Amino acid sequence: MQQENDFILREIQKMTLFFIQLISQASSMKLPGLEVEINNISEELKAKIDLSISEIIELENTKLLLKINTLNVLHIEKITELIYEILKKTHKTDKIYGFDQKELALKNILLIKHLDHHSNTLSIKRIEMKNMLQQWIE
Repeated sequence: MQQENDFILREIQKMTLFFIQLISQASSMKLPGLEVEINNISEELKAKIDLSISEIIELENTKLLLKINTLNVLHIEKITELIYEILKKTHKTDKIYGFDQKELALKNILLIKHLDHHSNTLSIKRIEMKNMLQQWIE
């Protein structure tokens, strides 16, 4: 039983590290080549959690929440941070990046609200991200 718990904990830690690396990659993206970087991140997400950025945008809210609920809460938190970093970069330009930025922001707000509802912890970071996202879509 202890070995099984250790294995699960290691897998959660590996996945957390994966998301941290993607967030770091997103935050260091440069304007030339931004679209390529976003596509790479999306492909890595698809390979790891079977959910790409375009699928996040296209899925109905209930289906997205069902799919995301298979993940650890910490990983959902990291996904919201990743999406926020991507939107922070794309929001600075007027360029269209092959995805609906407003819809992605709305989906990220949905995920943040979902976390707020299912978490016992008040997160100032989530509140700040949600407020900024709401400002961007207005």
